[in-house]
Amino acid sequence: MKIAAVVTCYNRKEKTLRFLRSMQQQTHPGVDVILVDASSSDGTAEAVHQRFPKVRILQVDDQCYWSTATNYGVQAALKADYDYILTINDDCTIASDYVEQLVDIAQRNDVKILASRIDYLGVPGLIWALGTQVSWGVRILQLAWHDVQAADLPTALRTAEVIDVDAAPGDGVLIHRSVFEQIGLYAAKFLPHYHADSELIMRARQAGIRACVTPQVVVYDDSPHPEMQRRNAQQAFTRPLLSEFAYTFFHQRSSWFLPTRVYLIWQYCPFPQKILALFKVTIVAMVGWLAKRQLRFLMLVMASLKSNSNKVAKLLGIV
Repeated sequence: MKIAAVVTCYNRKEKTLRFLRSMQQQTHPGVDVILVDASSSDGTAEAVHQRFPKVRILQVDDQCYWSTATNYGVQAALKADYDYILTINDDCTIASDYVEQLVDIAQRNDVKILASRIDYLGVPGLIWALGTQVSWGVRILQLAWHDVQAADLPTALRTAEVIDVDAAPGDGVLIHRSVFEQIGLYAAKFLPHYHADSELIMRARQAGIRACVTPQVVVYDDSPHPEMQRRNAQQAFTRPLLSEFAYTFFHQRSSWFLPTRVYLIWQYCPFPQKILALFKVTIVAMVGWLAKRQLRFLMLVMASLKSNSNKVAKLLGIV
């Protein structure tokens, strides 16, 4: 079996090199790496070429976000007659038998799309995602078992070899070439960065293709841990209102990019719920974002006033 790991990268050279070291140690004999570099300016391509000469590097424009860049890699893999395509992020690490286990489980269960369990690299045993759940509320796609300790999963789930899923993040997903040949590539036009990975699985399921996640094979992703995520969210509320609003809902790299969310609802939401779902992801989401930002701003102001009053009181010797 020939497997092509399609990996996108942009200006995080050290993480890319760390990932490639773990790929170099894989026990599966037929795995190669196709690295799609979005014109990194930090010397990523040069360093990869020097240290990992067997890695195939494709150069794309820096405006090629995840979906378009990944499509370039998938097309190259299909032309080179690889049996499986593994989409995986360059900021993760994997065990040496990762690919071997993933292929073995996929073939044993006759699964054409098999996603990995994703754990936080910095918090051992804490799950970032075990597949994705689809709902037609404000968020649409929610990470399954997010921020749950693996040891706390229900026994049946923890010991299962595969679990059927509605969708899954694209970090560590093994896809048989026949899937792309049947349903096409990632929908880069309407889903340029986020959620194209989930949409491909949703499209595959509509076409009758089974998709699963395995709790037994883990990708260790260098995502911010929950506390850091909270701090990042707080910092976002200190940035200028209009620019942050525009980025959140209208920038292609935002997970809340409005055209992407409207596209998902229009394509996949059952008709009786479609109008209400569209209302939720547009008006409700925007009003909610503004209200939350204003509340957060008031909380920051009050915290600042309290801190300053305490400082003044200490200077005056009152406390």
